Amino acid sequence: MKRKSDPAITLKRLLKFDQLCRRRLDPRGNSWEVMRDHMQDVNFNAGRGTMYDYKNQLIDLGASFKPGCFEYKDPEQVIPKLQDLVEQQRRDSGRELLEVLEHSQSDDSMVVWMKLFLRAMLDAQDATFNAVSIYENLDLKEVKDNFETLLDYILHHQPIQFYQLNAGRPHVKMHPYMLKNYNSRWFLIGKSYNDEPRPGHPDEYYEDYSATPLHDITEIKPWDVKFIEPDYQDLKDYFEEFVGVTPDRENGQQTVYLKFEPLRYQKYVATKPLSLDQKLVREGAAYYDPERPVLKMPIHCNRELEQQILSFGPDVEVLAPESLRQRIAAKVAEMNAKYQPKA
Repeated sequence: MKRKSDPAITLKRLLKFDQLCRRRLDPRGNSWEVMRDHMQDVNFNAGRGTMYDYKNQLIDLGASFKPGCFEYKDPEQVIPKLQDLVEQQRRDSGRELLEVLEHSQSDDSMVVWMKLFLRAMLDAQDATFNAVSIYENLDLKEVKDNFETLLDYILHHQPIQFYQLNAGRPHVKMHPYMLKNYNSRWFLIGKSYNDEPRPGHPDEYYEDYSATPLHDITEIKPWDVKFIEPDYQDLKDYFEEFVGVTPDRENGQQTVYLKFEPLRYQKYVATKPLSLDQKLVREGAAYYDPERPVLKMPIHCNRELEQQILSFGPDVEVLAPESLRQRIAAKVAEMNAKYQPKA
């Protein structure tokens, strides 16, 4: 019996296929062979028939293609329909999960609070952005009261003010957008207001986005100003540019090259990418190694990326940029010094 496809995975692949169709990948045009090679670069293997199935799905959504290839005539034409598909898939997945949890007899705190925010999201028919991001362990210990309060403010588009523990600027004013879980910790994501304008921007008093740990938030109350909508329809698009919750504001995205031991790449990195845009370096390109896979990716070189790289131990080498390579080398040297025999 043929295994039924997971709708969420199928939609994710269709969206990746859509992104490739928006660019001219080869001077001669986007043939199916060119598409196949680029799809393999992002760990997405598909045959010719599957690619034509995706093309036909996009045509059904209103896309038009240049003759004889996989390149859009008008890349903007299909965006609204794809956004509708993503939103519908999100709601369907939420309803399915809530249905399972409603039949559960468990009184575990995780189950109780998952029911809470799933009901809240599904009831918020006028919500214009995804309010909760859960990609890792759901752990609501020590943040239960804040979670419910903040989720209610987010869904009602209510600016807030609160005090932040362990911070240089304890009184925070914010337009809250999302509750995001990363590395088993919950963060409130939003635009924070500064009493002084940003350096070099005399009319800008807001940070792009800030991430505040929920366990550091106290004394939450409304802030009586007009709500500012987020710059992104879905903040997941913003977080796809970097690992974790803190971007590298100074340098932004940089092109990173990482060389892996083959076994570690095959068992971990190929199946759980560091970035959705990571690609294998092909023969003849810079940093190519015939014996070890080298990945190229546009990503922020923030602290969370450094932690991910260090977690691979000796199975990875940073090739570029040099600034990241030197930072990792310094941390490795510091770690090594701690294990040297004492005189």
